[in-house]
Amino acid sequence: MDLFDNRSPRKLNTAYWLTCLSFFGFSGVQRFYLGKPISGIIWFLTGGLFFMGTLYDLITLPNQVRELNLLLGYDPHQQYEDPSIIEANYTVVRETPVPPSSTPIKPKSIEAQVIELAETAEMNQLNLKDLIKAGISLQDGKRVLENFAKEGVCEEVSMDGMKIYCF
Repeated sequence: MDLFDNRSPRKLNTAYWLTCLSFFGFSGVQRFYLGKPISGIIWFLTGGLFFMGTLYDLITLPNQVRELNLLLGYDPHQQYEDPSIIEANYTVVRETPVPPSSTPIKPKSIEAQVIELAETAEMNQLNLKDLIKAGISLQDGKRVLENFAKEGVCEEVSMDGMKIYCF
């Protein structure tokens, strides 16, 4: 991996090691590593801003590395150690045929669907519009509600010209 490759994620420990070069007269190398060449030149020419800039870098390096990695599009929570090592955690999924059950599942009758709708409806009241919204056809909904009213399962009330069925 190229140390100054513009696309690779930056490592905090590398930035600290490059900052330590300031103690040996090579100030500003960490700035080049973090993609700040202008301040790198200033650090180099002034001895790390008379060592005050180097102290600033030692304190703020974690944030500087994190910000640069975010700008480069790397997840700050993911570990990027060696790009030549690829670890994969795969889950093997096999398509296992589901054995047919001995008793087939029957779809719910329209009557059962209407009862479930009534139980969940506000004040247990339904009209034909509610049934149509639930995917029940107009003819089937009308037939079921009228049969329920005739059998005494619900009461048919007319309000403002609209039939409401109270369960």
